[in-house]
Amino acid sequence: MWRLVIVLAALLAMQAGSAAADLHGPYMVFFERGQDRLTPEAEATLRSAAQDYKARDDAARVEIAGNTDRVGSDASNLELSRRRAVRVGEFLASVGINPDVIIAEGYGETRPLRVTDDEVAEPANDRVEISFNPPPAR
Repeated sequence: MWRLVIVLAALLAMQAGSAAADLHGPYMVFFERGQDRLTPEAEATLRSAAQDYKARDDAARVEIAGNTDRVGSDASNLELSRRRAVRVGEFLASVGINPDVIIAEGYGETRPLRVTDDEVAEPANDRVEISFNPPPAR
């Protein structure tokens, strides 16, 4: 079975010399098809994202968007994407992010990185994206 590479978008941008030091993300964690289990690589990425979040000086929302490929029914993919998002949120809370700022949503197969036909497995779509966004204005 193949292993998916974990992409830490903010880190890659900083290494490329861009001004990604504002630490907004998005961070992406990829999953094996049909699974909601965090790999050790995903956990390492999430630990880095949590450190970046803690380095901020505001109470940003942590927005977590779960996604899937198009293999399976719409309903099962929506449920899987929700489980992935919740799993990531639980992990981030376990490493010190206040659960009150975490918003976890599942989008199923509606937000692909790579568009495919139904029943085509696309590893890039089996992911969760994490973004830090300013708190709502009061």
